Amino acid sequence: MKVRFFGFTFEAVSKNLTLDQWASHLHQNPPNIGAVVQGQRLLLINDAVNANYRVGLVVTIKDQRRFCQLINDGAGVVVRVNELGQDSGLMDFNFFVIHKTTGAGLYQHYHQSCSVPSFCELARKSFGSFKEQKIESIFSALPPGDQTPENRIKIEKKNSGRLKWTQLVRQEALEALIAEFDKVKSFEYLLTTPFVTENEFRPLANHIRARSTRIGFATGTPTQLAAGAIANFVRSGEAKRGKVEGSDAEGNPQYLSILNNPDNFAEYEFDDVAAQLNDLNLSQFHESWVVQELLTACQGNSHIIEVPIQP
Repeated sequence: MKVRFFGFTFEAVSKNLTLDQWASHLHQNPPNIGAVVQGQRLLLINDAVNANYRVGLVVTIKDQRRFCQLINDGAGVVVRVNELGQDSGLMDFNFFVIHKTTGAGLYQHYHQSCSVPSFCELARKSFGSFKEQKIESIFSALPPGDQTPENRIKIEKKNSGRLKWTQLVRQEALEALIAEFDKVKSFEYLLTTPFVTENEFRPLANHIRARSTRIGFATGTPTQLAAGAIANFVRSGEAKRGKVEGSDAEGNPQYLSILNNPDNFAEYEFDDVAAQLNDLNLSQFHESWVVQELLTACQGNSHIIEVPIQP
């Protein structure tokens, strides 16, 4: 089984809420690892260990108490079912790093662990919880006489916002990833040599460096048809960049950002990675071997991770 590093981007769409505030909040208010239960998924972030990157870990505790082994007992190969002890559990681990300036990062993934979109949705919900806690904190700090519905609405408006994410994908992988969507909502692309059709802007044609176009798809558009059309257009080389928005079968949003980047940024054997994590204290997850490998991969792809994506 392979362990791979995939790219993603985070952006705080808000006037007053930032990724720095969100990450600092998670760093200062970590989940209680000792009270974790089966089926729970934890998001851990350390915002202080690295000057340029915030590092994190997604821990998924599997809802499973028994596991099977094949045992050769001399008379043949038999299946033996073992039960986990009361103080142990099966888990998945997914480390990640996020550049503090650009919001781009790398995420470590292996088969059947928390996927990139699931991780991004977990972060989006966490950002939403952070927003609600901040609103509640500001409102509760008001004098009792000022804790009115009108003032709460004002605080909510001032601190409105959301976390926006995209998964960075290579052109060659685009069609297959879109085909996994349940619905394709839109395709937005940027042309570097646009043809100006509007009369008002034709006198400025020599001064226009790019043109952004968004195509919205009607409900019920066949996913395979949209995936093929988008992939063919991207392969033609006309678009400098592109974004695809859709949703999965559960209605969760899915975003793909098309850049000239690798399909994955590094690849390892699972057994080799797992061996490096033996006896890792989760309170010191930021010191893990995987985090160091993620940071090294970011530095090797600094033109993608550390350079802000221009509009």
